[in-house]
Amino acid sequence: MMATIPRFTGGRWARWVKVYLWVAACLLLLAAVSKVVSVGKPSAYLSTANPVLTFLSNRQVFLAVALLELAVAGAIFSGGLELWTQVQWVFWLSLQFAVYRLILLLSKEPEPCKCFGDLFLWLGFGPVFVDWFSKASLTFFLVPSGVLMLLRAVQPPPMSSQAAVRA
Repeated sequence: MMATIPRFTGGRWARWVKVYLWVAACLLLLAAVSKVVSVGKPSAYLSTANPVLTFLSNRQVFLAVALLELAVAGAIFSGGLELWTQVQWVFWLSLQFAVYRLILLLSKEPEPCKCFGDLFLWLGFGPVFVDWFSKASLTFFLVPSGVLMLLRAVQPPPMSSQAAVRA
């Protein structure tokens, strides 16, 4: 007998997915608010061209990303979207973050990621912690949502009641 893949549409698995999404939404909200507050402060860094999206300033990229983060967090907090749509949104956004980080890594950009604006620097944390927390957050967004997407993709469709009677 084959091992069955758990169904995530109800029960305890759905509760865990909801908890994951809620924590992800909180982190996205924190990052977005921190970016918006950071953009209001005068900074030479924010006025320079973004190293990946060179046609935009860092300030413009911060604002655009903050809007995306707020949209995804708002969609999760509102509960108006189906659970799997919320997971897809987190996966899509984290995939964008991962591609951006990969491009920075390949271009050997020396700056640590300012994914949370200057929040942690204002709180007295050093750049090493900020960089670690940004990477840990990216991993938190990408890995669970990616695993959930994979499990959802390989999950067999639910049996209809007629097929269940025949089986």
